Amino acid sequence: MIMRMIMLTLNNKDQYNKSAVDKHFQIGQKVIVLIPDSTNKFLCRWQRPGTVVSVKLPYSYLVELEQGQCRWLHANRLRPYHARVNALIGKCAIVYESDEEFGTLPVITPEHVDLVACLQDMKPPNSKKEVRHIL
Repeated sequence: MIMRMIMLTLNNKDQYNKSAVDKHFQIGQKVIVLIPDSTNKFLCRWQRPGTVVSVKLPYSYLVELEQGQCRWLHANRLRPYHARVNALIGKCAIVYESDEEFGTLPVITPEHVDLVACLQDMKPPNSKKEVRHIL
């Protein structure tokens, strides 16, 4: 009986560990935080980014939120924050160094880009077809 309980416990552990992810964050890293935003315990949302201020234990982090609050949070309630730019303005676009799908791109310094000209080239869509094409 005891041997069977040990075997079941080990089996449950193995099943859980198949999908478990080991999370570690660095001090100064931006993270999004899972915080309840109502009295219903099932209604939690990922809140705006915070910054990891210190590490207490391997999975316990002090996070400073945008409102100036500091909270100790477990790594299960944190995710890395990735800033994304989803808009294309005229002929100008922003690509971050962490974006790998573009391959190697030439680096253009701000002196070579005329942002005002890019914004002047941008025209509002005139028809529903143009809006659908953009989306």
